[in-house]
Amino acid sequence: MKQIISLFFILFLGTGYAQDVQTTEFFMQYSKRKVHYAKLMQSNEEIGKIKTIIQEKEITNRLNNTAADSNNTIILTVEEKEYLKNELDKLALPESYNFLDNIPKYKLVKNFDSKTTKPVEWFSKPIFIRNNTLCLIYKATYCGPLSGMGGWEFYRLVNEKWENWISLTMWFS
Repeated sequence: MKQIISLFFILFLGTGYAQDVQTTEFFMQYSKRKVHYAKLMQSNEEIGKIKTIIQEKEITNRLNNTAADSNNTIILTVEEKEYLKNELDKLALPESYNFLDNIPKYKLVKNFDSKTTKPVEWFSKPIFIRNNTLCLIYKATYCGPLSGMGGWEFYRLVNEKWENWISLTMWFS
């Protein structure tokens, strides 16, 4: 019994550590420039929208009006949907927004002034699936009054580089 419990803790801790390493690698690749970011908790409404979308049989790029093809479509397994749902629930917790604190090039903006700090970005913690080759993330950029955009997106790892793949929600101002 002790062996089973020990194995469980090793697997559980190993999964969390792998996600942290992958999060750091994702953000180091995301931008070559210095990034000013703010901590923004996701609203229950936004999390509810994305939970509804991930339950669909086939998820396609919402910004592309052409017919769906296999290159712009993802079919999630039941297990992936459940995992994403559980991880999305965690995004409502304040401690889920400390993941950028120690990543070089990322500077926390506590008092945002649109005249001196442009742009400011917000990110959810990425949720990785499929052996850390896909991730779901919310990201937004604010450049000042009436200038910004954001939404939920899937990124995929292609040739060791993260690329934006499927946009699920998007807002513009």
